[in-house]
Amino acid sequence: MVTTDTPAGGELDRQMSGTADGLMAFLDWAARTGELSANTAAGYKTAVTRVLEIDGEAWTDTSIRELDVSRQMDRFARLRASRYNPTSLRTYGNRLSAAVTHYLKYLDDPATFRAAHPGTPRAKLSDKAKAARPTARDGSGPAVGADIASTGAGRTASGDLVQYPFPLRAGVMAYFSLPRDLSRAEAQRIAAFVASLAIDPAGSAEVHRQGDS
Repeated sequence: MVTTDTPAGGELDRQMSGTADGLMAFLDWAARTGELSANTAAGYKTAVTRVLEIDGEAWTDTSIRELDVSRQMDRFARLRASRYNPTSLRTYGNRLSAAVTHYLKYLDDPATFRAAHPGTPRAKLSDKAKAARPTARDGSGPAVGADIASTGAGRTASGDLVQYPFPLRAGVMAYFSLPRDLSRAEAQRIAAFVASLAIDPAGSAEVHRQGDS
């Protein structure tokens, strides 16, 4: 008996509805087919539910194409500030944004949708230094990436990496491939490394002014 990963009948209609309910159905499908890990899909579903349910019982009818994620997160932060710390609010915001991005991509072309791009070959170690500075994405170019690869015995295998989309700025989505069991110390090291890559024109100008005085 031949089976497919395509939803049938009413389930497909629900998944293609473009609503928050359709987004939830899409995340279930993505977890079932391996497009997203079960843990990632569950995390996205929790964020979607928590952030959108502030609009009342009809939140599942929310149009995802018309959803302003930034504005919704601002409202969520104001209404739920007493329940969540800043880190949790950022996490919910990142997960909601990622879920919406994946869903809209799926709605645009379900037949070719891939969440994690599993067929993309990993760069050789010797090439990583050349590509150390990330490339911005304007909608047509390559995505900004940060792959944390295993380099020695006992390190996390590449198959255990999870890709996290991160809205860097308007029109630019960065992607981090990180171990599922990322530790706080490792996260702090990554943050310090990313900070070292930053180019601050205003700061540079200030340095030059101080040097001329």
